[in-house]
Amino acid sequence: AVELVAKTSSKGARVAFAEARVVAPRDDADAATATVPKARGVILVALGSTSRRQLDLHGGTVPMPELGALARSGIVFDAHRATSSFASGALGSMLTGISPREHGASDADAALSPSVFTVAEAARQAGIVTAMFTANPSTTAPYGFARGWETFVTRLPGAEDAPATGIFDDVGRWLDAHKEDRFFLVIHARGGHPPWDVTSEELKDLPPAGYAGGLEPKHAGEALAKARKVGAGRLFGDPDRERAFALHGKALAAHDAALGALVARLRAMGRDGDTVWIVTGDVGIDAAAHVPFLEEESLDEGALAIPLVVRAAGLAPRERVATATSGVDIAPTILEAL
Repeated sequence: AVELVAKTSSKGARVAFAEARVVAPRDDADAATATVPKARGVILVALGSTSRRQLDLHGGTVPMPELGALARSGIVFDAHRATSSFASGALGSMLTGISPREHGASDADAALSPSVFTVAEAARQAGIVTAMFTANPSTTAPYGFARGWETFVTRLPGAEDAPATGIFDDVGRWLDAHKEDRFFLVIHARGGHPPWDVTSEELKDLPPAGYAGGLEPKHAGEALAKARKVGAGRLFGDPDRERAFALHGKALAAHDAALGALVARLRAMGRDGDTVWIVTGDVGIDAAAHVPFLEEESLDEGALAIPLVVRAAGLAPRERVATATSGVDIAPTILEAL
């Protein structure tokens, strides 16, 4: 049952209830904001278009061994959700601790409000070196995401003849230059979002066998948008869907390998012991949609259920945490760690 209580009212008045919520009792030991050891570095990695249920870490078919290695020495959150079906809104909540309605990036064209206070600004006020690297067009400077960072780097698809995972190489070089500093670093990687980097040789081994459709990795975004506009049944059939998810899995595998290389690089610098890793997605994928992989207003569970792994040296690893968490919990976790 749900009981709504008006604590005060005048006689004959009407009472309107809005935004009713069902909130489970919160166990502080399970919360995403649980106490973590003080750190000299925090790295937040947000992988684009990465659904929790698709990863082997949560019983899915996409192998992510490097993320699994972090998870084995950290905490896995099984009920983590994005605050928006738009990447900008979801990342905005991670950096502000508030909902998209409050921070402003509430739809595809909206920008982060200049009046909201971000974790990056808080870190800089504390003398912590800050940097953000983004491969997503909606979290770039025109959308308000460059504010507060000492270093802000954009690597957009198609702008350079480099793989999507090249952003991790940029981050590695930045870490080399700041290996003695206290730092807060954000990587908004392309993850599983099209366009996908797959070579012609790799395409030969991807299902379905004998695929003769028109879904080409580097122009998949345009093809999917066109399919949605003119009708998915005409341009996006079952073979196209199977190929799209195969390409998506290949892209996630490449990003997982890049994540592992960055973890190894940090370890070689001697900073693994005092750095907190937070690895999550920006938004998930509505696998039931006629045309998946495109952000939209729909708040289907598939578009909101994303992974979250937190790992810090000195924090006892736990197999699973079932407490419901969301992107707004990440900002206080970062601040507490620092």
